[in-house]
Order: sequence, then C-alpha cells, then structure tokens
Amino acid sequence: MPDRHRTGSGRLIPFQAFETKTGPILVAAGNDRLFAKLAGVLGRPEWATEARFTSNAARQANKTELLGQIGEILLTRSKGEWIDMLEAAGVPCAPINSLPEVLAQPQTEAIGMLQPVPGDEVPLVGLPLSFNGVRPTIRRAPPKIGEHNDEILPKDR
Repeated sequence: MPDRHRTGSGRLIPFQAFETKTGPILVAAGNDRLFAKLAGVLGRPEWATEARFTSNAARQANKTELLGQIGEILLTRSKGEWIDMLEAAGVPCAPINSLPEVLAQPQTEAIGMLQPVPGDEVPLVGLPLSFNGVRPTIRRAPPKIGEHNDEILPKDR
C-alpha cells in the first residue's frame, strides 16, 4: 500500500483528513456556517459561539487545540457512521478509501476502470478518459522481455 500524505489547509480550519475507528475521512467545514454544523454533529454545539472558534481567524489561532479535539471525537465512530452523520447535516465530507476499497466500489466497475488484459489474468487500470462516452480498452498485453528484439534491434549486433 502506498504511504498516505498529509492533507489540510493552512487558511480554512477545519479542512483536512481525520482518522476514525475504521479509516480516514476528509472534513471540509471551510466557513463559519459549516463549522457550526460540524460542531453540532460532533456533539459540541457550543464551539460555534466560543470566542476561540467563532471565526475562521479564531480557529486558525487555535488550530492545534481544535484539530486535536476534533480528531479525538472522530476516533469514537466508524468512517461510515461519520460520513452518514456529516452528510445528513450538510457538512462537506468524503471517505478516503484504500486501494482495495476503491476497487470494491460499484462505481469502479460501472465506469470500467479495471480492464481485462488479453492473454493475462491480471486486469489493469484503464485510461481515465472516454471518447463519446466510451473508455478505450486495452487491446493487447504488454510484450514479454525481449519478445520484439529481432524486430527492433539491428541485425549486425
């Protein structure tokens, strides 16, 4: 699995990934209205009126404290539970899926992202574009090492 890199915005607080019991989610409460909704979902509605957090500038000044508290709360439930609760409240959010989770998504199959390779049992990720609604298919397997040497190398080698 590839390493995950940090996320976040230095200007909008909170606008970053947080861990949950079952994996990370992205929370994008980038304005005061969304922050108040987030505070309610987290069971801390008082944050919306506390001087430390009432504005984005105040949240920037108290970033370490606020993000630490949000992080602790989000660890109490699963990724799916938080996504459901945040979406119901209108807080922009998204799961951060691992590669196996992405591959298991119905949308991955629906848009044909994994494509069979002729003559090979391992599918590959298809091109991330389509023409007239059709994703180009993989037409043949990659050549084996040295398979085309006679065709491309000079004869007098």
